[in-house]
Amino acid sequence: TVERSWMFCQQRCAEVPACAHFTFEPNGHCHLQALDAKQVNAEGENPGLVVSGPADCAHPPKEPTTQGPVPPLVPTTTPSIAAPNTGPSTAAPNTTRTERCPGTFDVPGYGPVSIIPTGWHNPTASRTEVLSGGVVVPHMGARAYFADTCTGEYDKSQYIDLDLLGKRMTFTADLAGAGCGCNAAFYLVSMRQNPHPSNCHDYYCDANNVCGQSCAEIDIMEANVHAFHATLHTKYDHGGKGGGFGGGATWNGPRDFTSVEYGPGARCVDTNKPFQVEVAFPLDERGWLKGMEVTLSQLGKSCPLHIWVGGYGGNAELADALKVGMTPVLSYWSSDSMLWMDGVGADHRGPCGHDDAAACSGTVRMFGFAVSDLDSSGPDGAAPAAFVMRNVVEHKLRWETRAEASPGRINTMGGAMQATTAVAGALAFAGLTAVVLRTVRRASPRGGGFQPLYFDDPEAEC
Repeated sequence: TVERSWMFCQQRCAEVPACAHFTFEPNGHCHLQALDAKQVNAEGENPGLVVSGPADCAHPPKEPTTQGPVPPLVPTTTPSIAAPNTGPSTAAPNTTRTERCPGTFDVPGYGPVSIIPTGWHNPTASRTEVLSGGVVVPHMGARAYFADTCTGEYDKSQYIDLDLLGKRMTFTADLAGAGCGCNAAFYLVSMRQNPHPSNCHDYYCDANNVCGQSCAEIDIMEANVHAFHATLHTKYDHGGKGGGFGGGATWNGPRDFTSVEYGPGARCVDTNKPFQVEVAFPLDERGWLKGMEVTLSQLGKSCPLHIWVGGYGGNAELADALKVGMTPVLSYWSSDSMLWMDGVGADHRGPCGHDDAAACSGTVRMFGFAVSDLDSSGPDGAAPAAFVMRNVVEHKLRWETRAEASPGRINTMGGAMQATTAVAGALAFAGLTAVVLRTVRRASPRGGGFQPLYFDDPEAEC
């Protein structure tokens, strides 16, 4: 089949009983192999971008192959910044930086991003990991910031100042295990412009004055597997204006969709599996901020969920904050008093009757971050990031059987797109009933040739 990323390929393998190993190629081809497959060196144009592994990293196949099991994903060891080559030195390595800085990954449409976690002054603080492929894993109680560099010391000038006016940002969220009382968040705050270190010693600020400093805050996602909120806050507006689904005790939270559409096993977004989040900040004809639009979608589902937050009285203030740049933040926390977000409400249509913080999973995952202009289809003219197959550097290995077939492959020959007849099977697996195929005549970023043709939701851009 053709998948968006190695994670979806691994997920596909886990869903097929006979699959023991998967191989994901840079062009999006996902190959599933049985237990008797042998590990060989990857070949082709970009062997370094081939990803392979077991169906479940926590429980690899019991019977080893001749080459041994594929090692599981581990935190990246790439340093957050590169020291200049000044010749031989006897100085000790900067252990503070390497111990405190989880890692760096690329965000298409922006560039390299380092993760800076809060809590360097607190030895019991929860950690945030950066796994290979740009998978960010906040542990319960963690909070971390997007930065241009990480030196191991808090410096507000290191935080990125992302301008999303007239742009979109996309990422994938995996919230499996985050039930009632859990809150996985991704949001923007004006940290880089905050001159005060705050009570948290890292220049953090938000609209609720959590660390003693207030600033504009845009909540793109506050969610668990049952509820999802997106909210706009000016500097001193604690409540803000938002949308989504869930929440309420004697009142009703937002009801833009229902638990039939969003939740474990739901029709449109099954939160037991990873799903895509896209946020957009469109402008009107005068160039003023109209509002915030959040779209949730999932591979194989044809009913994306939409949240529109417009008509907010603080749009002018937030437009100014976005223009000078805001810092993306991710966090994961829990409380037995989270009914404001996931409660049943007065209408009894919300998802959670009570919260159980102790039952929350230890981690959640967010990955596949990308930024693009709203007047283009994606970074460098590519399809929207929620629909683009991601490439990551991994083992440079693949799994194959001696008589391997290649159903569902899409081949590029002489610039023409040719699909095998088995593509129909791949499309059927994705749940598509009507498909429009268009050739993307776009030069490759690496020069020469054309980009692969992506098969996805019929309403998605190619």
